[in-house]
Amino acid sequence: MALSRPEFAPAAVEKLTTAAAGYGAQYERSRAMILAPLASVQFQAGDVAAAVASGYDAVHALTGLSSTRGYARLRVLDTVAASHSGQPDVADLRERLRKARATTAA
Repeated sequence: MALSRPEFAPAAVEKLTTAAAGYGAQYERSRAMILAPLASVQFQAGDVAAAVASGYDAVHALTGLSSTRGYARLRVLDTVAASHSGQPDVADLRERLRKARATTAA
């Protein structure tokens, strides 16, 4: 879900944040599916701290689901996060993403 036009990242962050906040407990699966794309656009918008927080939320929410699409979104998030992997918190998130994906492959 990499943006080809990163200037749209801030608007995407706003829309995805609003969408994620709008889902109640009964729609946890829908909310979970939004978190990884939210983290991806937060990285692209330059808000690394928010991206890491959303990324951890995505891992936590998606590992409770059996969703191939959700794990594909974690793969995309890992790819987007790679450009920031020199930062320890991003490197830790990327390791968590890899472990979560490896768990589903087993």
